[in-house]
Amino acid sequence: MSTPATDGRSAVPSHETPLSGWRHPERGVIRDSVVVHVAVPASEQPNPERGVARDGAGVRLAGPAREQPNPERGVALLAALLALTLLTLIVLESADFVGVHRHLARRSSNAVAARLLARSAAHGAEAVLIADAEQNPQFTTISGLWARPWAGIPIGSGTIGFQIEDEAGKLDLNRAGDSKHREALEVLFDELDVDPGLVAQVAAWIAPPDPETGAISADARCADLGVPCTPPGRPMASLDELLAIEGFTPQIVARLRPFVTAFGIAGRLPINANTAPPAVLRAAGCRIGDDDQAPLEGWPNDDVPGCEQKRLPLGLRSNVFRIVASGARGDVTQAVEVVVERRGKSVRRLSWRSVPAFASPAG
Repeated sequence: MSTPATDGRSAVPSHETPLSGWRHPERGVIRDSVVVHVAVPASEQPNPERGVARDGAGVRLAGPAREQPNPERGVALLAALLALTLLTLIVLESADFVGVHRHLARRSSNAVAARLLARSAAHGAEAVLIADAEQNPQFTTISGLWARPWAGIPIGSGTIGFQIEDEAGKLDLNRAGDSKHREALEVLFDELDVDPGLVAQVAAWIAPPDPETGAISADARCADLGVPCTPPGRPMASLDELLAIEGFTPQIVARLRPFVTAFGIAGRLPINANTAPPAVLRAAGCRIGDDDQAPLEGWPNDDVPGCEQKRLPLGLRSNVFRIVASGARGDVTQAVEVVVERRGKSVRRLSWRSVPAFASPAG
């Protein structure tokens, strides 16, 4: 049966239970029941799309149950994201590690190759000196093979280059103990705006120890380098030693380098008038100007114009040379400095050392 609604709402089907209860065919009356009629408006009927319907009094009506959120699922998601992040960092670090070691291995290989190329360049420079002596055995001039630029020569996957300097066209600092050479050095220092008193410092630095007491000259004073220093009491091996002497600075050494040498040997020839700068010749006693250069083919004899009253002997041939040879491969450059003595058609090495490769001729 249907019970009409009295409040204006539409009737809702319901089932009636008799007041006397349902009667079971075998057990008799099951129980007494009271018929309850609940009218639910259509607007409050359970809707699966809107969730659970409620009546005007807030009573929950039947409808499809919503799934409750599970907090364990959020924890699992965060753990998965964290594991993924850590795995990504490990992969990136591994790739960076491999890249760094690959770069170091490549640089190490290039360094070895550049060092070998520098040695090859030094051998090539020595061959050039021998070839120059064969072409012109009597004179050493600025037009010779040794004076030409040798740079950027391709060798395999790298390049080589070298520069040769004639040390016989300079004043020898290791002769500062000789009165005539000392006077010439003081004239040169004065012309270069360097304190001539530093020549006495050099003479004291290289003076041999007292034969009886073994004491070093009291005039030999070390520069303030912050490390213990003792004057050697022997000839200098290179101009870099000047930095250990009180009064010398890198700027002064750079200013002196084109005009003085420390590679003098016992059998060294006189100053080469064909390759010596005018300042060196003036220090030797010549009366010449800066434009009075030797001709490219050299002076025909040692009667150099303006040097009639020279204080030091002059010559036209050289036998001591300084070689700066370098090799480059990739982004690595290695350089060596070699000092050689040329004897006819052969050379003898006086020193060999590695040097910084700044502005190297291999580039």
